[in-house]
Amino acid sequence: MSNDQQRPMKLMAYAALLVMFLMGGIVGSLGMNAYNKRHLVPPPPQSGGNHPHGPGGPGGPGGPGGPDKFVERLRTELQLSDDQTKQVKDIMSKTRDQFQQLRAEERPKYLAIREQSQNQLKAVLTAEQQTKLQQLLQDDRNRGGDRGGDHDRDGQGPRQH
Repeated sequence: MSNDQQRPMKLMAYAALLVMFLMGGIVGSLGMNAYNKRHLVPPPPQSGGNHPHGPGGPGGPGGPGGPDKFVERLRTELQLSDDQTKQVKDIMSKTRDQFQQLRAEERPKYLAIREQSQNQLKAVLTAEQQTKLQQLLQDDRNRGGDRGGDHDRDGQGPRQH
């Protein structure tokens, strides 16, 4: 082949290489963005004592908007009367209080089981692995893992680890 015939082929090869490089950059950027959204975004700030997705999960009584928004949704979708709406609010309030009391009563058992589990894990790990485990657990806490970041689910202050 002559130089004149090789020149367009070289240009096409360079163009293909450039396109592949750009596509790799785009895919890498999108992948990094997805990773950051999932792993590095801090949890939303907690207001009052409500967990962002409380007992009912998203859309439930403890979800975004809290119990009042849930009662309003029930009132609208179920066409509740004013008397029914008041009764539903009272039921939700009593239930919330009962859940908070139950969490407070069961918290020591939960902490004891978690501590026992961590101690059993440490017993099978080397000193170096134990150090790394502690770092992993701390990283998880810093990211807001274990349901609620640095606070109990009921918002009653720092979690005990």
